Amino acid sequence: MAALENLPNELVGLIFAFSPELHTAMSLSATNRWLRGVWLLGSERFTIEILKSNMIAYPQAVDLAMAEERLQGQSSQATSTTANPPIQRLLRNDELAKSAAAAFHTWLENQRESSYRRRLTFNCIHTAYYLLRKLVLAYRYPQAQFQKPLLETLRTSSPVTLQTNAELALFLGGQASED
Repeated sequence: MAALENLPNELVGLIFAFSPELHTAMSLSATNRWLRGVWLLGSERFTIEILKSNMIAYPQAVDLAMAEERLQGQSSQATSTTANPPIQRLLRNDELAKSAAAAFHTWLENQRESSYRRRLTFNCIHTAYYLLRKLVLAYRYPQAQFQKPLLETLRTSSPVTLQTNAELALFLGGQASED
């Protein structure tokens, strides 16, 4: 029987990258020193691959995380030389988006049956959350020049997307009420 250590690192890397969750990959890496070494050699790449397949609205999450990173770099005079998204920001923003989506859906379920909101169709709440966060950044930090691309995104959005964005903005701002 062949030993696990005889497998090429690239193959083990694929096992890590295709893990169903980040926790699973990290647990696997903790089983022996060799696997830990393979994990440490490519952990950022593996983590990004796992997040791509598991995170709802991954491209929008990356866009927001990179925007936040650029703003932080401007304020601290630091420059980022990496093209990879900041993983800690991605994970934090993902948790915030999940919380916002869960709270929104709970609130929506508690609306009266006659509420017009119960009849609406919503796009991905996570996508709307990331867009709203980026809009806040665009107007809080006009020097970052996020406004024009965001306005173009809104101009080309479908009515359902605009409706989703508006309803989530009202909800998060505490202005949504039961009608």
